[in-house]
Amino acid sequence: MSKAEEVLKVGSVKLAVLTLNEIRPHWNNPRNITQEAVDKVRASIEMYGFNQPLILGNDNVILAGHTRYVALRELGVKGALCVLTDLSSEQAVEYRIIDNKTREMTGWHLDRLMGELRGFDEKVAHLFFPELNMGELEAGGGLGALNGLVGGGTPGSSFQGQEGALSLTQPLSRQITLICPECGLEAKYIRADILESNQTEGGA
Repeated sequence: MSKAEEVLKVGSVKLAVLTLNEIRPHWNNPRNITQEAVDKVRASIEMYGFNQPLILGNDNVILAGHTRYVALRELGVKGALCVLTDLSSEQAVEYRIIDNKTREMTGWHLDRLMGELRGFDEKVAHLFFPELNMGELEAGGGLGALNGLVGGGTPGSSFQGQEGALSLTQPLSRQITLICPECGLEAKYIRADILESNQTEGGA
């Protein structure tokens, strides 16, 4: 058996449509599910359909998808497509936490994001990116159009990423707000702390 086949056999899964009354939210879910996040996910489901199944463990307890579950409840949906796993109790706890944590480890290629957002319907763009300056974006503006997402920038400064330096066209804000593209949850960071951390790691 190949390594890939071994990985796929760690936990076997099957798909099933269950009623929401059969599905159990985890009583000790450590994620803070805000109403704003639920509203955004609900709007996404209304516009594009329910395209991401809930992940369930033993006794149909949710391992991943609590926000989607609440959104479906608010929409009055009776059932949902689910992935049923056979993870052990220990594996289920670890997966439930790690799945959420790994989602925090991704970010935006800002130049690519700007290119995609230019094709958005304006109402949709403002619903999911309320900090977006659509007029500036459509006029070919720089990262200032995304000031609420990435903070902003001092004149002549740049954001160095995998795609190289990206020019910033307005003063940097003290705080950076990052928004999860899937669940809409926001996380706020102090810019100085991030820069200090990067400098420390770079000098190590």
